[in-house]
Amino acid sequence: MTINTLEHKMVEAFCLLSIEPFKNIDETADYSHNYKHEFIDEMQTLFEKFKSRGLTSLIAKPSKCNYCYPTGKAYSFHNPDTDEFIIRYVIFQESEKVYRVEECRNKPIPDGEDGLPF
Repeated sequence: MTINTLEHKMVEAFCLLSIEPFKNIDETADYSHNYKHEFIDEMQTLFEKFKSRGLTSLIAKPSKCNYCYPTGKAYSFHNPDTDEFIIRYVIFQESEKVYRVEECRNKPIPDGEDGLPF
């Protein structure tokens, strides 16, 4: 599986708030130190939390993290009705079968300041 495939599945899953896109990810890969089923369980719990808040979907916006994984892809996910920021995730490939897929908790610094971490 390529990082682009995982990235596409990640965005699709968050937009749908569904673990369905993760069903065909690599069984033998490491996802932020989790096996596939642990990763999917973690995502399911997160999606259920969002659904309990009344969300039925999210929209993805490309983002950037210049702090933890500056070469990784980052996406911000927002409420499709209000554009409220919900969560940001970073996707990064460390080696052939080791991926980082984790929440980025850094806060954006307003424009005009030093520009880090976003």
